[in-house]
Amino acid sequence: MPILKHNRYTRKQPLVSSQSGFSLIEVMIAALVISVGMLGLAGLQLVSMKGSHQSYLRHQATFLVQDVVERIRANPSQIAFYNGFNTDTGGFNCPAAKDCSTAFCSPADIVAYDKSNMACGLGQRLNNGKIRIACNLAACASNDIQVEVSWTERQMGKETLDVSVEATKGRTDNIILNTVILGP
Repeated sequence: MPILKHNRYTRKQPLVSSQSGFSLIEVMIAALVISVGMLGLAGLQLVSMKGSHQSYLRHQATFLVQDVVERIRANPSQIAFYNGFNTDTGGFNCPAAKDCSTAFCSPADIVAYDKSNMACGLGQRLNNGKIRIACNLAACASNDIQVEVSWTERQMGKETLDVSVEATKGRTDNIILNTVILGP
């Protein structure tokens, strides 16, 4: 019988691995990394929503400033009567006593109608919103006016159903426009 020499290089042994899958610790670490990433994404979503809401409020305030200026430009002979308008002090009826959108109105009636319309819809657009109109020079002779719209931004997580409590929370922001109204 022939003698066979055993050569370790000619005979291949199957490689046996001590690992046949993921261990429980690796799975737990992967789950932890994924959950931290998801929390980060949720935080970014919250910041994005807050920024979007602040942008919306600024847009509404800018629209209101433009609306006030356009109302005054439509009735330039009455600038002195718009002077001193402040939604904090009141002095307007909701709705307006006379509807100037459908009936003929005098310039004084238009001022009352404009003040009422500016103030009555304000609470629906801005939280704790306020409008103030002032002439910069004596008796508004130069038609130089200042329009200010201010509001309170709600704090995230502090929302309540009580409007009187909600109005006191948050940061107050405003938009001020100085412009000259060309006379008649």
